[in-house]
This record gives sequence, structure tokens and C-alpha cells, in this order.
Amino acid sequence: MFQAPWLLAVGMILAPPLCGLGLGLFGRRLRGKPVQSRVVLVVLVVLLTALALPLAPLLPAVGFWDVVLCLVLFALGLALGLALPEGSAGKRLLVSILAKVLVTAALLEIGARLLFPSNHVFQAGATTAVTPYEFWSAFDPNRWQLLFPDQHPRELAQALAQPGTPRRAPPSHRVLHVGDSMLVLGEWGRPLTESFPGRLARLTPEMDQVNLGVAATGIDFHYQLIHTLLPRLHADVVVLYVFGADLWLIDRAYLFCGLQPLLADTPTGLRTRCPQPQRPQDAIAHLRSPPPLPFRVAVDFSRFAQIGFVAYMKQFPEYPFADRHDADAVLAAREPHFARILGAVADDVAAHGARLIVVALPDRAALDGDKSSQALYQRIVARASAVLAPRGVLVLGAQEPFADVVARDGSDSWFIDSCHFRAKGHERLAQWLSGKLRAVLATRP
Repeated sequence: MFQAPWLLAVGMILAPPLCGLGLGLFGRRLRGKPVQSRVVLVVLVVLLTALALPLAPLLPAVGFWDVVLCLVLFALGLALGLALPEGSAGKRLLVSILAKVLVTAALLEIGARLLFPSNHVFQAGATTAVTPYEFWSAFDPNRWQLLFPDQHPRELAQALAQPGTPRRAPPSHRVLHVGDSMLVLGEWGRPLTESFPGRLARLTPEMDQVNLGVAATGIDFHYQLIHTLLPRLHADVVVLYVFGADLWLIDRAYLFCGLQPLLADTPTGLRTRCPQPQRPQDAIAHLRSPPPLPFRVAVDFSRFAQIGFVAYMKQFPEYPFADRHDADAVLAAREPHFARILGAVADDVAAHGARLIVVALPDRAALDGDKSSQALYQRIVARASAVLAPRGVLVLGAQEPFADVVARDGSDSWFIDSCHFRAKGHERLAQWLSGKLRAVLATRP
């Protein structure tokens, strides 16, 4: 998300009220006296806060509750500036308000620590990665238009373009890479060609490597993407990347699908709910947004923030941060659906004469020795192998090329956050995959 989210969080807390205070003081000076009507001040705060509804959809990098927080703080600062008495009385009031805010925050934190023991484990910095882009239906994932190539041909054309790939002859094989943000996010600011499928294209000029990664999507989206594009692209190999989060991301609601999951699991098989994009009828869909960033940053050190975060996320049981204690039950309930989709992907790929490879992407926490993450990783690989081995599909665990180097250098040398690679991580995975792909293509199915 951000290299220093705490810095942005501090700015979000301080800048709006200070700007509002300055504007309020200026307005009071023009008026010549403070505003004494509390009704006027309350109406002002309410009206400014109400601007969040029309503003939030225009600011996709910012969540609805981030907009609400900034507007509330700005409105409170503005109201205070308009009502602040002159001279030392105004200064005493400001100090009094600040002291009350700090004391209230301290009492809430002390009470939370005394009354509510911590039953939840949060990886440092993990909750700041719950971005509005990834928070279910608040905003569409980038590149979702790939699902609808007739309506959005430009997105597919961009995916097929491979600038900077040296070729002495036309490629003899086409490989489709399908997965989530781990395929498209490198170190921030780097182009898509720097991700491991882009690097793989330069390492294997005899192959046409097509990156169809779409951030914040699960295996149901990936199945639909393969089902839609494979008949058009005539690939020789499809590489499907799975990750532990896939079990959480199954059946998330998408804004472009009318706030519905993409797939309906019927007795006759999987059926798409959205052959055409459709917008939701719900005018306030953007209310489905993560808690404001300062609150998410505070989860790293505040028990009160942890309790509030878990309580808020219970609205969204599909999200991995909703309740860690329910994780095993949620995973167990979703594994059969995960397996059915994997089987449908394999059958679809085979029906088009292509070969499927499933790669379980490395999990940083598992590489660092976290037992629950290791168990989830092994569970994903075992489930995929059980479904796909009878169909002759190769399942690969991509922990393999990272185990030794992470033990030697530490995971921070290879990952920028809880799952996404640094540039050298993309390069290492690309080199490992190049050998695997050449070996697969050298053998006849």
C-alpha cells in the first residue's frame, strides 16, 4: 500500500482539523465575532460529513470511511475556529479540548487492555494492506475488464503486448499466467514488465508469456478469466497461481457483477452470473469499505483498535481478518468449492487442447517459520494435488526456490510486504519457472 502508512495516518489526523481551524478563524475574523449557535455548528458538521457519499466514488485510492474521517475532522476544526473565543480564553479552550481527547483515548486503551484480553494475532503492518481496492465490493479490481474482451478490447491488447522482449523468431508457444496481485505488483512504481511473467518473457523469447494477473481476485475469477479468454488466445500452457488467500477470496462480491459473486454452483456445473458487466442497484455500495487508515495503523499497537477492527470486520465473514478463531471452520467449508473450481479449470483447459500447471506461490510467513501459515500452504498444495493429479496436471510448490535464500538472507530481502515480491524475488521466481516451463513443453502431453 504505502511505504510509511503511519506517516499518512498522522497526516490524515492532523491536517484536516488544522485546515478547518485555520479557515474557521479566518471566517470568524471576517464576521467580527464568534458563532454562538450550536445548531448552526452541528448542521455545518453534518453537511460537510454528508459530502462523503458523492466524494468517495471519485477517490478510489481512498476508502469511504477515510473520506468520512477527514471531513468530520475538517468540519470539527472549522466549527471550533468559528466558535473560538478571542484571546487567552480561546487558547485555554483549545488546550482543554486537546487534553480531553488524549485522556479519553488513554482511558479507552487502558479499559480495553484490562477488560478484553487479546485473542487475536495480527501480523505487524498487515491491516494497513487492507486497501479499498481490495476490500470486496467497494471498488472494482484493476484489469477486471479482461473478463469482457468484447466490451473492453484495449485491456486484452495491453496484456498481449510485451515491450522489451527480444525475439529472433516468432514464439512457438503461448503461455497464459493467471493469478492475483502477486503477478502484477512489484516494487512500487515499476511497470508490469518487471513482474515475474514479464521477466520470464525476456528469459524465454521462444514463448509468448501473457500476464493475466488481476489484483484482489480469487480462483473463481481466475476460472472465469480462463473460460473466457482461452478460446480466443489458443494457448499451449495455462499456469494458474494459487495462494492461501484463495480460500478467503472465493465468492467475494464484485461491483461490476452487481455486488454478486461471479459463479453460481449448480447441479450441472459452474455457471457465470455475469456474462455482461452489470452495475449494482445499491446506491451506497461504497459504504463497504475498510476502517479508516489511522485506525488500521493503530491495530499494530492498540488493543482498543484491535477490538474495534475485529468487531467491524465481522460484517464480512469472508475476509481473513474477520475472526482468526473461525479460520479453520471457514477454510473447511470452502475447500470443497475450491476443489470444484480447480477441477473445472482443469477440464476447461484440457477441452481446449492446452496443458495446465498449478503453482502454489510462496507464503512469506510460512517461509519465516509460522506454523499456521505452513499448515495452510501444505493444505492448499495437498488439496490441489488430490484434485489434479488424477487428471495428469502438474502441481508445483514455489516455496522451493525461496527456502534456502530466505533462510540465508531473511524474507525482507525478497518480499516488500506480507506476500508481494521485491524485484529480486520476481527475478528468482522467473528463473525457476523458465526451467519448469521448458521441461513441460519439451515433453508431449
